[in-house]
Amino acid sequence: NFYKLMIYLFKQLDSLGLPKTDYAIIGSGPLYAHGLIPALENDLDIIARNSAWKKAMEYTTPITGEVGDLIINLFNGRIQVFNEWSYIDKSANEIINNAEFHNGYPFASLDHVLITKKKLNREKDLLHIKLIEEYMATKNYA
Repeated sequence: NFYKLMIYLFKQLDSLGLPKTDYAIIGSGPLYAHGLIPALENDLDIIARNSAWKKAMEYTTPITGEVGDLIINLFNGRIQVFNEWSYIDKSANEIINNAEFHNGYPFASLDHVLITKKKLNREKDLLHIKLIEEYMATKNYA
């Protein structure tokens, strides 16, 4: 069930011991944090810097992703840690510095997620774009 999967994913994230000031959950994670989707498909995308990136590298060697970012795949790819988020024109520092805390975890802002989703423009992104835009309109999110 989705609820158990979410608890399991966040327990796996906790087990890594990444400092919360040096990472943010990106991808679809912020939609989940804002209650816009009931669960994540099956993974957490994390952008990390400084001590969080160094800590993640203790677990395995990074690979180079499709847009040139370094990616650390953990727990059979259920947690992916990125050193940059080159899908958008924002630095890791900018994304992490603007993260919003929900239930004790740093999540990228919906603004950053919206830019990513519009750039990727996959089928699931179209729904997510609609959900984010409706949410921002009703919440006067800015």
